[in-house]
Amino acid sequence: MIPGNQVYQPIKTHVEGDFSGAAFFVVAGIIGSRLELKGLRKDSLQGDRAIIDIVRQMGGVIHDTKDGYEVIPSQTKGITIDVGQIPDLGPILMVLGALSSGVTTITNASRLRIKESDRLDAMIQNLTKLGVKLEVHDDTVKIHGVPNFNQEASVSSYKDHRIAMAMAIASIRSTKPITLDDETVVSKSYPTFFNEFIRLGGEFK
Repeated sequence: MIPGNQVYQPIKTHVEGDFSGAAFFVVAGIIGSRLELKGLRKDSLQGDRAIIDIVRQMGGVIHDTKDGYEVIPSQTKGITIDVGQIPDLGPILMVLGALSSGVTTITNASRLRIKESDRLDAMIQNLTKLGVKLEVHDDTVKIHGVPNFNQEASVSSYKDHRIAMAMAIASIRSTKPITLDDETVVSKSYPTFFNEFIRLGGEFK
């Protein structure tokens, strides 16, 4: 029951930062250069806040700050990650897994197949082009880590904003250029993504 004749009152409020979008720059800080991410609440109820704990479990160094997190470049190690409840983190975690020592196992990945694209297949195809060995069995993927991506490749966004952003972050540790077919798809969730990428030192043309 919602009473009628209600009137909105103007207020000042703070909207917390988005962990789903921040996840790409968390990984950028781990595989690239130190980053400070502001506006992220430690007590957030967002499911994708799990990116912080997962990266820490992989050996990534992330410090709490007053207004967010400081991410320090780190050599991460492969672990088993259940993405059943965090499918939006799947693509960027696969990039991090590909650059971690040992084997990263992604489990319960079936939900990745029913997002804006078949994200599981999209990332398998793109990472394979970059020279990564992956083993796929149903909704589980084993990713064999490499120090860097060493193959020049043309990859696809599959018209999916999170695939496009994941591949842009992958370029940080690519010794050769990565060509992405469509960068405009990031407008769905993070229209200024490439502006931030360039501001932080990324090259994009």
